Amino acid sequence: MTQAQQQLVQDATNKFLQAEGAATAAQNTSQQADADVQAAKTFATVTAPAQARDLVQRANDDYFAKLANQQTLIQTAQQAQAALSQAQIDLQAAVLASLQTGAVEQNPNKL
Repeated sequence: MTQAQQQLVQDATNKFLQAEGAATAAQNTSQQADADVQAAKTFATVTAPAQARDLVQRANDDYFAKLANQQTLIQTAQQAQAALSQAQIDLQAAVLASLQTGAVEQNPNKL
């Protein structure tokens, strides 16, 4: 084999090894891409829906808790209004009773 032939064999061997290295790198990249696709599928089909369900559940829980609190506040306000109304009735009755019995002195200057 001549030196030129040896050089051609050496060049071909180098190109083959480079191509093999490139093929291995491409295969590794392809495998990583496949793993990334599988991870994205899992996220899209399992993780994201679970997170969305959790978010909706927490929002619903918060809404119903605030709704219950609002109902309690309304009920408390209604009870306070009823108590105020009863206090006004009691005050008017006491003033009327005291006027009828003469327990309240009338200021002659205001008549």
